[in-house]
Amino acid sequence: MVNASLNWASITGLGLILFWIPLYLISLIHVDWLARRQIERSERGPEWIVFVVTFCGRAFCLPFVAGILFFQGWRLDPILQFGVFLLGAGVIAEASASTLKVDEQNRQFAAAHRSDTDHSRPSAMTLRVQDRVWLWAVLHATLPLVSFYYAFTRRTITPFLWDIIVRIVVVLLSNGLMYLLVVLAGGWLPASALSNANPWLIVAFAFVLLVLNWLLAVLAARHGIMKAKSFARLKLGMQS
Repeated sequence: MVNASLNWASITGLGLILFWIPLYLISLIHVDWLARRQIERSERGPEWIVFVVTFCGRAFCLPFVAGILFFQGWRLDPILQFGVFLLGAGVIAEASASTLKVDEQNRQFAAAHRSDTDHSRPSAMTLRVQDRVWLWAVLHATLPLVSFYYAFTRRTITPFLWDIIVRIVVVLLSNGLMYLLVVLAGGWLPASALSNANPWLIVAFAFVLLVLNWLLAVLAARHGIMKAKSFARLKLGMQS
């Protein structure tokens, strides 16, 4: 049963989901900053590990918990609801302090690398040339809003278009393959065998299709980023 009635827990869930939006966007900016910052490899590893752990909490755990509290928080005792509200307020306060610190680091890095053409197309092309292709390809295929962030900061929608086109083609091929298998199995096997099919086989087949969709999306985004990078090198007069 789902109930989105207004109570302490649902208010906490609503606050967390509203807090998640700017927190997630600042985290994307921080990914960009970490990928472009020149530091020693020995220092880079621990910093990336800490960031990945915190980013997973921000990008996945926070909206998941917020949804649970918003729709199912009414099941809690009123005292527990108030306790969850205080806990959520504490989480927002603590995360806000660390987020403001990260945002200040992002601003300092941007100010240190700002040029006369900043926020212009030449500056965006310089960012394309500096990009780590595989990192952004994986982010494109995995996380929401990354395509829009990349298109805004790099002034190109080429990776986004390749990602969309390949996903549409994969979905059509997957549905066609599943329909073909159902038709063929229906012609070869009796109805009782189909009804008694192991559900884990269906889950495994769906999982394989999802992984295939993701891998092809990564390759499509990588191809689009490489195209955009080659075009930027050409416009900037750099040798590829």
